Amino acid sequence: MAELILSRRAGMSGFGEYQLVRQAIPLILLISLIGVDQSLIRVSIENGSTSRFVPHTKAAALLSLAWGAIAGFALHKFFRTDPLTTATVIIAPALVAVSELGAAALRVNRKYAASAVLQQGYRLCAALILLGSMALTNTTSSSDGVIALAVGSLIACACGCLALITTVHTDTSLSRHVYTMGLGFAVSGLPFAAIDWLDQALLSWKFNNLAAGGQYATSKLCIVYPAITLASVLGFTALPEAVRLSKTMPSHALKKTNILALLAVVPLTLLFYIVYLISDRFLFDTQASPTAALLLATTGSIRVAYVVPSALLGSISSSRRLMRTSTLSLGSIAILTASILILPIENSVTLGAASLLFATFFRYLVALVSTHRAIGEVQTRE
Repeated sequence: MAELILSRRAGMSGFGEYQLVRQAIPLILLISLIGVDQSLIRVSIENGSTSRFVPHTKAAALLSLAWGAIAGFALHKFFRTDPLTTATVIIAPALVAVSELGAAALRVNRKYAASAVLQQGYRLCAALILLGSMALTNTTSSSDGVIALAVGSLIACACGCLALITTVHTDTSLSRHVYTMGLGFAVSGLPFAAIDWLDQALLSWKFNNLAAGGQYATSKLCIVYPAITLASVLGFTALPEAVRLSKTMPSHALKKTNILALLAVVPLTLLFYIVYLISDRFLFDTQASPTAALLLATTGSIRVAYVVPSALLGSISSSRRLMRTSTLSLGSIAILTASILILPIENSVTLGAASLLFATFFRYLVALVSTHRAIGEVQTRE
């Protein structure tokens, strides 16, 4: 809601610049963490120890700072962002990295509610700060949103430190095994993180106007992001529980779960689309075409369904299969890029929605097929 109000007050160009920063943070974070947050969950549950969290948190923060500096320079050069925006891109990912690993430690201890809040902490804090700022003044710019992100990241970092202090009681050195396993998780998550930023950046570049990306981002915010939030919350319990259940659940039950997630795409699409139509009429007024809205609703439903094969892959597949699957899924980035640059669609929202759906569906299809093969390998071992 805070970002929707910001899009109206700051204008589509200003909102487009803000979204470039907002979506850059999770992308930088994923590249910097190298899947360590996910691999630490699996290793800690299997070994019954959270001793490796502290050294890996320090390393992740330093890597985030380095990658943030590169990203900040690139945004300033190609999109002419101001010094405040550039500084936020540099510093915020390092702060959020600490909160991400704090959230992962909470997940290991089955504190799912606290973990979910902390993982989304910087966004929640930023939204509250932004709402408070907009309540005090009628003049709001993209800089207000950037400042809210910076402060929210700082608060989330402090909470992440507290979570690590209360849940991690021993400290060991860095583990090569954690990085080896984590690389597969990182490559697996890279497509979604990349396309969530790249779609808007490419639209702004193709139409030579930040407003084009801002208009698309507003529609995506109202339709896809609620689904992504739901998928994120479900994912918090899915991976650690899948690791535990995979030890006792028979392979045919795992296959059935995977198929049920696929069948859920249709009703979820209808649900997201109906909710959007109702809310858009009374709240949002994004003016997205029915076609674009349906495409974005389908994308959202696929993102929710993806939670199941993603969790199963992370719990039962070997590091080699995980890396092979993740590498193949990088093709979704190429699909998104080619679709935006080649498709002869003049409306930026419809073009972005169609391209995002193509890329998301490819990513889900790769995960679905790979999961079935991984389950088959488990069945063979049985």
